Amino acid sequence: PSFWQPAPVTVISELKMKKIIKNKGIVINAMTYQETAAIATLITENGKHTCLIKGAKKLNGSNKRLINIPVLIEYQSTVSDSLSVLTEGVVLDNFTNIKDDIIRYNYASIIIEKLLYFSEQITDFKTLYNFTIEILKKLSESNYLNSLVLIFEIKLLY
Repeated sequence: PSFWQPAPVTVISELKMKKIIKNKGIVINAMTYQETAAIATLITENGKHTCLIKGAKKLNGSNKRLINIPVLIEYQSTVSDSLSVLTEGVVLDNFTNIKDDIIRYNYASIIIEKLLYFSEQITDFKTLYNFTIEILKKLSESNYLNSLVLIFEIKLLY
């Protein structure tokens, strides 16, 4: 049976200890798992989420674009007791301007490292998620890169 949860998480179905969840998130880390899969860490409005992405390390894999950090994705995952598995994923924003410019990418990397390190102390993930998206968008178009990183660091203190 389906049941209601706060947006943006939508539980599509619930089978024996498995839930299918649809959500949006920013991929901030991806580690190789076995030969062709990756374990990705995402920041969502509901918190930090880790899931297995099968085929993410294949050369021709359609999921390869989902671990090209930083990337904003909408995804569907199957959640079980051990590890959730991403079943579908769509790129919403690839932050191409950041990835095409090595200096912008270095500043984005600083922000992502801070997210990875400080996300355990964060309680308001909705604000963090939305603020991170805004900072990454500003980082892709602004010339005040150092100032944006400082603003992000100050925001992490609150």
